[in-house]
Amino acid sequence: MAPPIKLSLPAARPYSFDFPLSTTAFIIIDMQKDFLYPNGFGSIQCGDPEIFSSVRQIVPTVQKVLDVARSIGMQIIHTREGHRPDLSDLPAAKRLRQMRAPNGHHTMGIGDKGQMGRLLVRGEWGHDIIDELQPHPGEPVIDKPGKGSFWNTGFHRTLLARGITHLIFAGVTTECCVTTTLRECNDRGYECCILSDCTTGFDQQMVTTSLDIICGQDGLFGYIGHSSTFIAEAQRLCELKPPCATPTLDRVLPSISELQKQYKNGLLDPEIIVRSVFDRIESYERVDPSVWISRQSLGDVLAAAKALTAKYAGKPLPRLFGIPFAVKDSIDVAGLVTSVACESFAYIADSTAPSIQNLLDTGALYIGKLNLDQLATGLSGCRSPYGITHCVYSTDHISGGSSSGSGVAVAAGLVSFAIGTDTAGSTRVPAALNGIVGFKPTKGTISARGLVPACKSLDTITIMAPNLQDAREVWYILDEHDPLDPYAKLPSSLVTWNVDFRGPKEGGFTFGIPPLALLETCSKAYQELFQDTVKKLRSCGGKLVEVDYTPFTKAGELLYDASLVHERLASMGHEFFVQNIDSLHPTIKSIFQSALSSDIRAWQVFRDQAAQTRYTMQAHKTFNASEGGIDTLVVPSVPFHPTIKEMLDKPLVLNSQLDLPLFGVPFAVKDNIAVAGFHATAACPSFSTEPATTDSTVVARLKSYGAIVIGKTNLDQFATGLVGTRSPYGAVANCFDPKRISGGSSSGSGVAVGQGLVPFALGNDTASSGRVPAKFNNVIGLKPTRGALNAELILQLAEGYDPQDAYSRSRVDCITNKFPRATPLSNPILAVCSHPEWFGQSQHADAYQMALAKAERLDWQLVPVDFAPLFALAALLYEGPWVAERYAAIGEFIASVDATSMDTVVYGIIMKARKFSAADAFQSEYHRQHLSRKIRETFGRFDALLVPTTPTFPSIEDIQIDAVGEINQLGTYTNFVNFLDWTALAIPAGWREDGLPFGITLIGDVWEERRLLALGRRWLSDAPRLLGATFVDYQEESSSSLIAVDVIPIAVVGAHLSGFPLNKDLISRGATLDAATATAPCYKLYALHAFGSVQKPGLKRVAEGGESIDVEIWSMPHAQVGSFLGTVAPPLGIGSIELLDGSWVHGFICEPIGLYNAEDITVFRGWRRYIQSLATRGRS
Repeated sequence: MAPPIKLSLPAARPYSFDFPLSTTAFIIIDMQKDFLYPNGFGSIQCGDPEIFSSVRQIVPTVQKVLDVARSIGMQIIHTREGHRPDLSDLPAAKRLRQMRAPNGHHTMGIGDKGQMGRLLVRGEWGHDIIDELQPHPGEPVIDKPGKGSFWNTGFHRTLLARGITHLIFAGVTTECCVTTTLRECNDRGYECCILSDCTTGFDQQMVTTSLDIICGQDGLFGYIGHSSTFIAEAQRLCELKPPCATPTLDRVLPSISELQKQYKNGLLDPEIIVRSVFDRIESYERVDPSVWISRQSLGDVLAAAKALTAKYAGKPLPRLFGIPFAVKDSIDVAGLVTSVACESFAYIADSTAPSIQNLLDTGALYIGKLNLDQLATGLSGCRSPYGITHCVYSTDHISGGSSSGSGVAVAAGLVSFAIGTDTAGSTRVPAALNGIVGFKPTKGTISARGLVPACKSLDTITIMAPNLQDAREVWYILDEHDPLDPYAKLPSSLVTWNVDFRGPKEGGFTFGIPPLALLETCSKAYQELFQDTVKKLRSCGGKLVEVDYTPFTKAGELLYDASLVHERLASMGHEFFVQNIDSLHPTIKSIFQSALSSDIRAWQVFRDQAAQTRYTMQAHKTFNASEGGIDTLVVPSVPFHPTIKEMLDKPLVLNSQLDLPLFGVPFAVKDNIAVAGFHATAACPSFSTEPATTDSTVVARLKSYGAIVIGKTNLDQFATGLVGTRSPYGAVANCFDPKRISGGSSSGSGVAVGQGLVPFALGNDTASSGRVPAKFNNVIGLKPTRGALNAELILQLAEGYDPQDAYSRSRVDCITNKFPRATPLSNPILAVCSHPEWFGQSQHADAYQMALAKAERLDWQLVPVDFAPLFALAALLYEGPWVAERYAAIGEFIASVDATSMDTVVYGIIMKARKFSAADAFQSEYHRQHLSRKIRETFGRFDALLVPTTPTFPSIEDIQIDAVGEINQLGTYTNFVNFLDWTALAIPAGWREDGLPFGITLIGDVWEERRLLALGRRWLSDAPRLLGATFVDYQEESSSSLIAVDVIPIAVVGAHLSGFPLNKDLISRGATLDAATATAPCYKLYALHAFGSVQKPGLKRVAEGGESIDVEIWSMPHAQVGSFLGTVAPPLGIGSIELLDGSWVHGFICEPIGLYNAEDITVFRGWRRYIQSLATRGRS
């Protein structure tokens, strides 16, 4: 890449003004007829004809500078001051300023009718820029209602969008609008210079003083230069540039910037380019005849080129002079057919779309119309009656759509650029598959009039070009407000929340990427390429931070799985589809037939529009710089590249797979979870009389990702039991031994996954109903934190402890977007039972010892702990009054039916509820709280627990002999988890000597899903294993291949320590414990008083008498730090803390006022020791 061209005004005041050509704009302020023509607002304000005539004397100089600036390719921006016709944007102070002046000579004010129309009113003749300085197409004109150019305008956005860093000013009046705008620009970080002979005003003393103020104090507001220096520097630049050699046109079409140079130097003329373009088109048609739908004749385009050359002979050339382009055939060009690849819809356009007219006005040469997926519906390029357009790099692969022809025409070098459209990816997909740039700007910033709509509220005119510079050049021309476009956005409404408000951001940048679960839906090749992309971005100064991808995913769900699909019917006309459905391309016909037959109501439209607004606001936060947002989100444009044959074989499936990560993935659902159209019997036929009319929330979400419900799975009746034998539909056989139990209550879900019938299934877990079947069938069972997955429309037998559960054969399948990527632990400390109970099952004991040996090989630190408090808590689940919660869930049903309609054992367990009184419930709750506190004290210092999922593997016969006893044994290491709202991950862990599977469970605190999934990945990636009972070998991808997330270490000293009340604020944000260490010996610790409901300490650095204070270092994902800081209340704050090893980290400190009357507890050298001392004092 060539270095940027630097220019200089060495004679500028107070010293040389240096500026890069590519990011400098020439700003012409208010050179309007109202200010420069007699009888306009300026002459009335001035009141002195002699002074007024001198103001006009700058016009030739400004005109000369403007011509020179255009000739060297500088950005040009014009401003005009004026008000709306109703004067609603005119403050009274401004309107009455001169009228109120005593002895004033002002006979007319703003809005009054003068000889050139109403003074300073938009749309009047006097409001327009003078003829000598008329803007060229593509030069923005900023209409401002005030002296400055920022308020209520799109000026700032225009500067930011064009990457402007330096500004050179001309215009009137110096003392008012010119210096006001310059000072506003300077305050936003722009380097500014006024050309002193290109600006003036109505009071020469004020003009001189204003210029002196600008450059005073070493350039307080900017620089003062002169036009002669600027013109000389531009001439020097032209002399330094050697004439370009005439390019060879038979192999490649030069870039837009290269063609601009060739035309300017007289080495090429547009006719030569036109002939080379038509030669290339003719040659490529032998490779792919399906690119074009219609094309101008060579003679017509040559005539247009000749007329263009004559028009601009001896004049500065417009920005797109002689640049050939083509248009997607859903955009109007006057007098030509617009077909949208559908003959029954085709019509002759009466006028040219404003966006295309802008290109023509800027000198671009129109070549023809390009192929597309019919009615702009599809992402494949395979849905047109004019033929299938293939990828430029492979005749076997799709080009992508719907802007298929546009993408291929550019990639094949047939035109310099093409105009497409984008509703759901119709430009970005073909750009990705053909190796070019596809740019979809903000909707409403380019006029969409003259576009046949696919979906009016989403359709956007787009640019396809071979390189970024060319795309940017075209965008500058098209980026113009169209007041007649109903979806146009006012420039002043386009907020700049995603950038530094003081101008271009210096230094590095931050970026986010999709969750790992989505990236893993890409092909292996694409995954590797995307990781290379991330590495390249980092090498360019990018910093990867974790983002909440949920709003982006949920917004995508609305596109095809909500009422928005019906907007396609409304956009083109419902009647058209009714009358012409049989004439459509077969795939398009099936799509719209389905839409016509579905009954979407108005309330659903409003619901989805509200959801769209909500997701948009959430997405905005992701980019909000003031809230620690990212600069950009980087995603793979497509997950893979299908062949044309694959697309034709499965046109709807593959097209949708480009959008939906679970498209076509089958799954099963436990039969106590609602699925529309299915009964939810809970294994009790009399319990369900009608099929469900609505999906449960979690099922609906999986469907929205493209997953397909295969059916409902068996379970222990009313989800009561761990065995899988208590169902009128039969006992579910174990995958490996039909004489053994499958485990329950989610028996059918576990076996369906274990047998390979579905990749994953849903269950629920009250005691361990999701973990026990996972262990017995060699699959994975994830029990998340209660509330992490929405449990709406799920029959919950213990509502306080009943989370949704997921089964899968691989840990990768278990990851959902709800739990973003983890930062894996290097050497986790895990608690294991010091005296495990096996109830005579020696084969289980042997397998467990092998699992412990593997954990130690993984460098996991295993610490034996007495599990007695856990076992005591587990016993409460069935022996205590919590069984009454099951009765509360279905008590009315039980009372209404005969006992024989229920399983005898289930009925007996639930009816035990009657023997417990309310007092029993309270007493047991007190006991549970006591045990829970003791457990948290004991286990809070560990990263997780590692336990055998079950201590036994009973046969069906064993259960028939002693059902209650066997169940109590099965729940030994599981029944306490839900009481504590802990998370748990059951994973395969080898085999017993008799060939039956063995499994372990990793248990973590609330919201520890990410940590457990990271540990599970490390365990499962150690060696290949069998998936369930399918006898398919599989090795989990190692955690080292994960794309790392940028984190920030934070030192916590008190209530955020492990096991303390506010530790959840760290864990819920994905923070992980890195180390337990201490500060340097120069700190004091105080117990604060009366600051919130949670007791907290304050840390103070001192010069003398300090100690080392215990702290924990937690690594928090960068994206989560902003929200975490919002939880830190005064007098605490985040500052810098010196650690024992001399390093510094961010951590909790306390402002001095918070230490007033606080207790000095430095002697304890840590908050944990201090709290323990309080407990000791309380007992004594």
